[in-house]
Amino acid sequence: FFCAGGLAQVSPFMSMDELRREARRLEHTLDAELMQLGRSDLSDPGASSGGVEARTRDVQASLTRLQEVNDAMSRAASAAPSGRA
Repeated sequence: FFCAGGLAQVSPFMSMDELRREARRLEHTLDAELMQLGRSDLSDPGASSGGVEARTRDVQASLTRLQEVNDAMSRAASAAPSGRA
């Protein structure tokens, strides 16, 4: 996993184990981001809608990265010899 201009991308040289670890890390990150978003009190007129929007963008970015990792795992699994994924 590497960053180019602040946007993380999946390296084509990551092993299946590295991809699995990255997927687990992203799943934990998403759990934390979703809990923060759920704690946002949208009924509070003093609450910052910008904060909610930022958290929503963070969740979307994490989902995109997780999809990239899942796609890379699928490619690696289909390229692996039978029973080696």
